[in-house]
Amino acid sequence: MKTRTRLLKSMRSLIEYHHSCGIAHYSSTPQVRSGLEALERCVSGAAESKYIRTETLPKPGEKPPKPEAVGGISMEELTAEVGGCRICPLHESRMTSTAGRGGKSPHLLIVGDWLVHGPGLQDDGLFGAEQDRMLDNMINALGLAPGDVFVTNIIKCSVGASYRAATEHLAACSSYLDQQIALLRPAVICTMGSVSSQALLNTEDSLISLRGEFHRYRIADGSFISVMPTFHPTYLLKNPEMKKPTWSDLQKIGKFLAQRR
Repeated sequence: MKTRTRLLKSMRSLIEYHHSCGIAHYSSTPQVRSGLEALERCVSGAAESKYIRTETLPKPGEKPPKPEAVGGISMEELTAEVGGCRICPLHESRMTSTAGRGGKSPHLLIVGDWLVHGPGLQDDGLFGAEQDRMLDNMINALGLAPGDVFVTNIIKCSVGASYRAATEHLAACSSYLDQQIALLRPAVICTMGSVSSQALLNTEDSLISLRGEFHRYRIADGSFISVMPTFHPTYLLKNPEMKKPTWSDLQKIGKFLAQRR
C-alpha cells in the first residue's frame, strides 16, 4: 500500500510539472498505452488521475487549458507534498519550505514572491521578519481576522538574497498554488510583487500597469476569482513613498469584501 501511494504521488508530481510547463495532453502512442496499462495493473483500484489523457497534442500556438487540482487531495496532504518537494533544484539549498498559513476558508488569499533565508529565519516566516510585521499591520488595518486570510508564496522554498526567479522553479511551484486556490476558494486574491502577479495572471505586463485594478484568475470549474496586484513589503521597505498607493490597492480589496458581506 505504501509503495502504491508513493508511486501515485510521484506520478502526480511529474504530470503536474508537465502541465505547468504547458504539456496539456499525451499522444496516444503504443508506448504510452502500454505504460498506462502497466500503471493501471500496478495501482488497481486507485482513482484515475484527471491529468492523464491520451488525446492528440494541441495545435501549434493553441493555449493549453489551465491544470485542474487533483481530485481528493486535502490541504494537509498538499502541505506535506510541498514540504517534501524535490521537483526542481531549489530543494538542494533551501533552509525551509512552506505551503503558507492562515484560515481554511479565507476571504482573502495573499500571494507573495518568495522567502529569503538568512540569520534569524523563523520556521513560520513567509516574507521575512520585517516584511511579515508590515503584512500583519496591513491585514489588521483592513479589519480582517487571522482566519479570514491565507498567505503563501509563488516559490515555496526559501532562497538566497541574490535569487532571481527562474522559469523552471516557477513551473515546478505553480501547480501547488493552483491546487491551493482550488481548495481555499478565496473571495479575492492579492498578489504582492511582480513575479507572483505576472505568474498568476499569465502576463508579462509590468506591476505598475497591473496594480490598482482588479483582474481575473480562472479556476478549474470555469469560474473566476478577482485578483488585485500590488507591491511587495520588501519593495515598500526600500521605497516607503509607495506605501500610499499600496494602501489604496488594499482599500479596494476591503471595499470589495465589504460588498460581499
